[in-house]
Amino acid sequence: MKALLIKTDDTFEALDDTSLQALQEAVGGYIEMVYLHGTNLYAYVNEEGKIHNMAPNLFGTCIAASLGALKPGDFIRGNFVLITDLEIEVNDDDDQYEGID
Repeated sequence: MKALLIKTDDTFEALDDTSLQALQEAVGGYIEMVYLHGTNLYAYVNEEGKIHNMAPNLFGTCIAASLGALKPGDFIRGNFVLITDLEIEVNDDDDQYEGID
């Protein structure tokens, strides 16, 4: 498993593809990375989840809040993808994000 998709309906799904396109499809739009302090995990969410009034993500909010990634009272809307930094590859030549195959 390369990543874990935590959906707003409280279901989970393993993601094998962690490319930019796959992450955007998983969250339903442009991605925003959320650093989870003190871990080698990152979360990806829809950067406009609140603007589009997406459904709240209780599990995603609990994970992000417990690891200091959210301000008090803040919450996650939309799907939430967890991925380890060991699965991320950045091509410095053109700053293009690529998932490791």
